[in-house]
Amino acid sequence: MDGTALASMGAGASAAVVGIALLALLLFLLVGGLLLKLAVRFAARFSPPYGRTVLAVFLAALLGTVINVVVALGLGLGGAVGGAEAAATVGWTYNLIATVVGFAMIALMTRLLVRRPDGSALGVGTTLLAAFLYMVMLFVIGFVLAFVAALVAGLAGTTGP
Repeated sequence: MDGTALASMGAGASAAVVGIALLALLLFLLVGGLLLKLAVRFAARFSPPYGRTVLAVFLAALLGTVINVVVALGLGLGGAVGGAEAAATVGWTYNLIATVVGFAMIALMTRLLVRRPDGSALGVGTTLLAAFLYMVMLFVIGFVLAFVAALVAGLAGTTGP
Protein backbone atom coordinates (compact mmCIF):
# COMPACT_ATOMS: atom_id res chain seq x y z
CA MET A 1 0.00 0.00 0.00
CA ASP A 2 1.55 3.29 -1.03
CA GLY A 3 1.27 6.68 0.64
CA THR A 4 -1.39 8.00 -1.73
CA ALA A 5 -3.65 5.06 -1.00
CA LEU A 6 -3.28 5.65 2.74
CA ALA A 7 -3.91 9.38 2.30
CA SER A 8 -7.07 8.78 0.28
CA MET A 9 -8.46 6.43 2.94
CA GLY A 10 -8.82 9.20 5.51
CA ALA A 11 -7.39 9.63 8.98
CA GLY A 12 -9.58 7.01 10.63
CA ALA A 13 -8.71 4.24 8.23
CA SER A 14 -5.02 5.16 8.28
CA ALA A 15 -5.02 5.01 12.06
CA ALA A 16 -6.70 1.61 11.90
CA VAL A 17 -4.01 0.29 9.53
CA VAL A 18 -1.25 1.61 11.80
CA GLY A 19 -3.00 0.16 14.86
CA ILE A 20 -3.31 -3.27 13.27
CA ALA A 21 0.35 -3.16 12.24
CA LEU A 22 1.42 -2.26 15.78
CA LEU A 23 -0.78 -5.01 17.20
CA ALA A 24 0.78 -7.52 14.80
CA LEU A 25 4.27 -6.34 15.83
CA LEU A 26 3.40 -6.72 19.51
CA LEU A 27 1.99 -10.19 18.89
CA PHE A 28 5.14 -11.15 16.96
CA LEU A 29 7.35 -9.99 19.83
CA LEU A 30 5.33 -11.80 22.51
CA VAL A 31 5.10 -15.06 20.57
CA GLY A 32 8.73 -14.76 19.44
CA GLY A 33 9.84 -14.31 23.04
CA LEU A 34 7.94 -17.45 24.05
CA LEU A 35 9.41 -19.43 21.16
CA LEU A 36 12.96 -18.29 21.99
CA LYS A 37 12.39 -19.13 25.65
CA LEU A 38 11.24 -22.61 24.61
CA ALA A 39 14.20 -23.03 22.24
CA VAL A 40 16.68 -22.08 24.97
CA ARG A 41 14.91 -24.42 27.36
CA PHE A 42 15.41 -27.30 24.91
CA ALA A 43 19.00 -26.38 24.00
CA ALA A 44 20.40 -25.31 27.37
CA ARG A 45 18.03 -27.09 29.78
CA PHE A 46 17.02 -23.98 31.71
CA SER A 47 14.27 -21.44 31.25
CA PRO A 48 15.55 -17.88 30.70
CA PRO A 49 13.59 -14.80 31.81
CA TYR A 50 10.78 -13.95 29.42
CA GLY A 51 11.71 -10.26 29.26
CA ARG A 52 15.23 -11.09 28.11
CA THR A 53 13.95 -13.31 25.32
CA VAL A 54 11.46 -10.67 24.15
CA LEU A 55 14.27 -8.09 24.16
CA ALA A 56 16.50 -10.47 22.19
CA VAL A 57 13.75 -11.02 19.59
CA PHE A 58 13.09 -7.27 19.35
CA LEU A 59 16.74 -6.33 18.87
CA ALA A 60 17.31 -9.20 16.43
CA ALA A 61 14.31 -8.06 14.37
CA LEU A 62 15.46 -4.45 14.46
CA LEU A 63 19.06 -5.18 13.42
CA GLY A 64 17.94 -7.80 10.91
CA THR A 65 15.57 -5.31 9.29
CA VAL A 66 18.31 -2.71 8.93
CA ILE A 67 20.72 -5.26 7.42
CA ASN A 68 18.04 -6.66 5.09
CA VAL A 69 17.17 -3.17 3.82
CA VAL A 70 20.84 -2.59 2.97
CA VAL A 71 21.00 -6.00 1.25
CA ALA A 72 17.81 -5.28 -0.71
CA LEU A 73 19.21 -1.97 -1.88
CA GLY A 74 22.45 -3.66 -2.86
CA LEU A 75 20.59 -6.30 -4.87
CA GLY A 76 18.63 -3.64 -6.74
CA LEU A 77 15.24 -4.18 -5.06
CA GLY A 78 14.26 -7.30 -6.96
CA GLY A 79 16.34 -7.06 -10.12
CA ALA A 80 14.31 -4.43 -11.92
CA VAL A 81 16.95 -4.24 -14.66
CA GLY A 82 17.10 -7.86 -15.84
CA GLY A 83 13.45 -8.72 -16.36
CA ALA A 84 11.24 -11.34 -14.71
CA GLU A 85 13.81 -14.17 -14.64
CA ALA A 86 16.45 -11.96 -13.02
CA ALA A 87 13.87 -10.67 -10.54
CA ALA A 88 12.99 -14.25 -9.52
CA THR A 89 16.66 -15.13 -9.08
CA VAL A 90 17.32 -12.01 -7.02
CA GLY A 91 14.18 -12.73 -5.00
CA TRP A 92 15.40 -16.21 -4.08
CA THR A 93 18.86 -14.84 -3.34
CA TYR A 94 17.39 -12.16 -1.10
CA ASN A 95 15.22 -14.69 0.76
CA LEU A 96 18.22 -16.90 1.39
CA ILE A 97 20.30 -13.97 2.63
CA ALA A 98 17.41 -12.74 4.82
CA THR A 99 17.09 -16.19 6.40
CA VAL A 100 20.81 -16.34 7.16
CA VAL A 101 20.74 -12.79 8.55
CA GLY A 102 17.74 -13.65 10.73
CA PHE A 103 19.48 -16.74 12.06
CA ALA A 104 22.68 -14.81 12.76
CA MET A 105 20.84 -11.96 14.50
CA ILE A 106 18.80 -14.23 16.78
CA ALA A 107 21.94 -16.22 17.62
CA LEU A 108 23.90 -13.03 18.36
CA MET A 109 21.19 -11.49 20.53
CA THR A 110 20.64 -14.77 22.37
CA ARG A 111 24.37 -15.01 23.04
CA LEU A 112 24.56 -11.41 24.28
CA LEU A 113 21.34 -11.17 26.30
CA VAL A 114 20.38 -14.60 27.59
CA ARG A 115 22.37 -15.78 30.60
CA ARG A 116 22.42 -18.98 32.59
CA PRO A 117 21.04 -18.82 36.14
CA ASP A 118 24.62 -18.52 37.48
CA GLY A 119 25.20 -15.44 35.27
CA SER A 120 27.46 -17.09 32.70
CA ALA A 121 26.90 -16.74 28.97
CA LEU A 122 25.60 -19.56 26.84
CA GLY A 123 28.17 -21.43 24.79
CA VAL A 124 28.40 -20.86 21.07
CA GLY A 125 27.10 -24.35 20.23
CA THR A 126 24.18 -24.00 22.62
CA THR A 127 23.36 -20.58 21.23
CA LEU A 128 23.42 -21.84 17.63
CA LEU A 129 21.24 -24.81 18.57
CA ALA A 130 18.73 -22.53 20.29
CA ALA A 131 18.69 -20.19 17.26
CA PHE A 132 18.22 -23.16 14.92
CA LEU A 133 15.32 -24.51 17.00
CA TYR A 134 13.78 -21.03 17.08
CA MET A 135 14.01 -20.73 13.28
CA VAL A 136 12.53 -24.22 12.79
CA MET A 137 9.60 -23.31 15.06
CA LEU A 138 9.02 -20.10 13.09
CA PHE A 139 9.07 -21.97 9.77
CA VAL A 140 6.63 -24.61 11.04
CA ILE A 141 4.25 -21.95 12.35
CA GLY A 142 4.57 -20.04 9.06
CA PHE A 143 3.77 -23.14 7.00
CA VAL A 144 0.78 -23.99 9.18
CA LEU A 145 -0.56 -20.43 8.95
CA ALA A 146 -0.01 -20.38 5.17
CA PHE A 147 -1.83 -23.71 4.83
CA VAL A 148 -4.76 -22.47 6.92
CA ALA A 149 -4.89 -19.21 4.94
CA ALA A 150 -4.86 -21.13 1.64
CA LEU A 151 -7.57 -23.44 2.93
CA VAL A 152 -9.74 -20.53 4.04
CA ALA A 153 -9.15 -18.71 0.75
CA GLY A 154 -10.03 -21.86 -1.18
CA LEU A 155 -13.20 -22.40 0.81
CA ALA A 156 -14.18 -18.76 0.40
CA GLY A 157 -13.85 -19.10 -3.38
CA THR A 158 -16.23 -22.06 -3.63
CA THR A 159 -19.95 -21.57 -3.98
CA GLY A 160 -20.99 -24.97 -2.72
CA PRO A 161 -22.95 -27.80 -4.36
